[in-house]
Amino acid sequence: MEADGDGSSERWRTRDGAELTIRVIDAGDFDLEKAFIEGLSLQTGYRRLLSPRMPQADEIARFTNIDRAREMAWIAVAGEPGGETMCGVARYVRTGDEAEWAIVVADAWQGRGVGRKLLGKLVDSARGAGIRVLSDVAFSTNTGMHALAMRLGFTLRPEPGDATLTRMTLRVVR
Repeated sequence: MEADGDGSSERWRTRDGAELTIRVIDAGDFDLEKAFIEGLSLQTGYRRLLSPRMPQADEIARFTNIDRAREMAWIAVAGEPGGETMCGVARYVRTGDEAEWAIVVADAWQGRGVGRKLLGKLVDSARGAGIRVLSDVAFSTNTGMHALAMRLGFTLRPEPGDATLTRMTLRVVR
């Protein structure tokens, strides 16, 4: 693993040896994010957005142009600048001392450690920002997401009022 000077980018290898760059998303990543979203399988997109809808251009611009005072988004990319392919993204949006988080990994990159790496970076960023709690929901049937969250110390509970969802919560700063 090799980090750049400001800590916002690092080279990292997956379990099977593929080399990726882990970095903070940037407003210039619009096309990369758009291609990533369009490349998700229907099942993966549905699990992340909790619906079959596709984000519109203004939403994609919002995903890439983050306000670092209240948001963070780490992405994993394969390839070199100008020819990159996005493999996954983990993000949070802060409200006070809590934040809602989300993660999605492209189908071809699932099961290779990318989700764990990205979520770990996100938890570290939340801790550094003084966020007290990270919380998100996933479908109750999304066992892969549940397993990832539990490996990183999240607690899982049924979402009150909706048996189809599970709330995943981590106390980041005690």
